[in-house]
Amino acid sequence: MSYIQVGHFEASGAAVTLTFNQDRNPDFLMLVNATQFATTAKNVVGYWFRDYEPGDMSNILNDTTAGMMGVAEATNGITVVDSVAYADTANVTQATHTLTLSIGSAFYGSDSDEIFYVAVFADKFLDHGDINA
Repeated sequence: MSYIQVGHFEASGAAVTLTFNQDRNPDFLMLVNATQFATTAKNVVGYWFRDYEPGDMSNILNDTTAGMMGVAEATNGITVVDSVAYADTANVTQATHTLTLSIGSAFYGSDSDEIFYVAVFADKFLDHGDINA
């Protein structure tokens, strides 16, 4: 089943962990730093796709001279951790997946930044290939 989860958190100034009690990772995550949106030289929007390497993230930076511009984050972006806990109930072993997105502190301007996010869990991923070929 495809669905979207929307949420909010207040950044601590350090890496933040978002936990999704789902059976799979999100396919896409978008973060908006509402606190820093009106400031300059701050990451204000972050994008992450499930195929990114650990630590990667795409940011949009609000720059005074260039306006909005893309910035690649390769070391302090998002890392996925999938931990499984097993419980034996009535002689049946059940696994519970806890999916964690560790979002690096490079995205936050400071402690107490207000962050809103949209996590998309999709049933299908359509690869249209090179449509210009």
